[in-house]
Amino acid sequence: MSITTLPASEARAGLSEILNRVAFGGERIVLERHGRNVAAVVPMSDLAKLEEETPSARQASAPAVHYVIEDFPRIGHVLLAATSAGLCRVIFGQSAAALAARLREELPHAESSETPLLRTAGEQLSAYTAGKRRDFTVPVDPASYATPFARRVLLEATCAIPFGKVRTYGEIARAVGSPAGARAVGGALASNPVPIVVPCHRVVAAGGLGGYSGGTKGSGLRWKRELLAIEGALPGAA
Repeated sequence: MSITTLPASEARAGLSEILNRVAFGGERIVLERHGRNVAAVVPMSDLAKLEEETPSARQASAPAVHYVIEDFPRIGHVLLAATSAGLCRVIFGQSAAALAARLREELPHAESSETPLLRTAGEQLSAYTAGKRRDFTVPVDPASYATPFARRVLLEATCAIPFGKVRTYGEIARAVGSPAGARAVGGALASNPVPIVVPCHRVVAAGGLGGYSGGTKGSGLRWKRELLAIEGALPGAA
């Protein structure tokens, strides 16, 4: 076994790559966060596989990512990014410059340019925030979700929640076959790279709103309330 420590921005991409492409043969991955760094404990053989590729080689093999930043009713600037397979990021709650800087931390090879998929996504999001659309039909790139559990939670159970309805963390845990996994469900929801389109705002705590990772740090619940208000789905509202 070996321990490697990476800056957070590099860890997100590197660890996601480990989860997606390396066979572990039953070994556990242990992740520890130390301030802005993340430490991963993985089998030496698997770490070697990751380190065989230089950052430039990984970037060359990564799918092309294009992004646009648009202004929408009620939520302001939103960054939409996509690969050829579908949306891979939706980021909002900050200035346009801050959104672009945040994306560059996560996906440094992303290019600012519109594609037909991004144009459609923008049109659908504009209609949604104006109260004229209930569903999104643009595809989401499943590779944006690092683990099978996250895909089940977000791309299956969460996407199945109807417009204007909410489900609890416990209900989502039962829906994905992990009735005792409400905490794990919360973790998967917090890592959702495509909020709004993948409606994690519709998942609430049994006794209230719960958390939300959209927007800037500390402002998540404001945006969760706003999105639920657009849908007329605030818990406890008349």
